[in-house]
Amino acid sequence: MRRQDLRMGILHGLAGNMQQIDQQQAAAEYGPWLLEEEQVQSAYKMLRDGFCITNHRINAADR
Repeated sequence: MRRQDLRMGILHGLAGNMQQIDQQQAAAEYGPWLLEEEQVQSAYKMLRDGFCITNHRINAADR
């Protein structure tokens, strides 16, 4: 199993019932909290809550 596939499998398991949102929507929602040079890798949302995974960290949104 490739390393990328393993990481994505773990992330999908953490997401549970959450749905993945596209890059543009994630950038619009999480953009104000991103550091310079930080890019969203993937983002998930369930009702109002969600989280995004960037190239530097994981951001959670509890709304």
